[in-house]
Amino acid sequence: MERLTVSDKLCYAMGGGFASNLSFYAMLVFFITYASDVYGVNPATVGAITLAARGIDAFIDPVMGAMGDRTRTRLGKYRFWIITSAPVLGFTTWMVFASPDFSTTGRIVYIACVYMLYSLVSTVSNIPYHSLTAYITDKVNERSNIVLFKQFTGIIAQFIVSAGGIYILSAFSQTRDATGNVVVDFHSYHYLGILFGVVTTLGFWICAYGARRQDNWQRIVHDEKGLQTDPSGEQQNIVVAVFKQLSLAFRSRSLGCLALASSANTLSLAITAGVTVQFYTWVLHNTKLVATGALLNMLFGASIYLLVKWLVSRYGNKTAFVIIFYCHGSLADTLAHLLA
Repeated sequence: MERLTVSDKLCYAMGGGFASNLSFYAMLVFFITYASDVYGVNPATVGAITLAARGIDAFIDPVMGAMGDRTRTRLGKYRFWIITSAPVLGFTTWMVFASPDFSTTGRIVYIACVYMLYSLVSTVSNIPYHSLTAYITDKVNERSNIVLFKQFTGIIAQFIVSAGGIYILSAFSQTRDATGNVVVDFHSYHYLGILFGVVTTLGFWICAYGARRQDNWQRIVHDEKGLQTDPSGEQQNIVVAVFKQLSLAFRSRSLGCLALASSANTLSLAITAGVTVQFYTWVLHNTKLVATGALLNMLFGASIYLLVKWLVSRYGNKTAFVIIFYCHGSLADTLAHLLA
């Protein structure tokens, strides 16, 4: 397998890592506020929609992973899904924030359908993208480095969504209150959806371009010759096969613990990011502080990125994970006592 160049790593991280996190954080940070405060859907209904989407994801994600593994096209295995789904993901990102003028019931139906569609297309884009990590290199150190690159660009994407999103909402809003201050309206969310949708599409295409030497038809043919597999047989009973494999895999205590830790981390991220705008709006009464908070978060995240990179290179992935997890828990406990 060819060694990854700096350009390959940057395309993978700045393209897919940035684009993947851009749409992800856009939904985490703004969807609940937009759907309830601007589009007028009951907050409890919005919560039920997001919960239902996550439940569907839990079923679709492993199936999409298996489909990506079995894909054989002229565009490669995982690149095929990234290239073809990227414009659809960008379009559905806009659709979520499009704000069509429907009745109360029509708005609930619309926001539920487009958000579910977005979640589905996001899975089709993101699962193959993350699968590329192990496919484009068989070297552990290179995998660790590109994952760290991806995490770092994710921090940048989070900052752009939080700070840039607030700027977009303020700049494109066509509503003012009695004192002349900006009131965020559906027009501003419309433009936010367009801009983030376009950048997301371009980012995934950059990622696919960067992986063109590792994920292509020649690689597929070479791998099949080496393994002497029968591609037609792998397509049978894909759903049953996937969940049989999952049931066997989760008999591993290590994998179960890792899945639990990942789920807890995702839940924590979803809760904190999902109430960011509401907290600054209704508690601090100053949405401009969102940008300040995002900047501080990016600076802190960048410094932690350097620390993690050093820990991984010195102690390896497992030991570094344990050290960081312990420090995270101690810091959270200290902050809780200080704020109590």
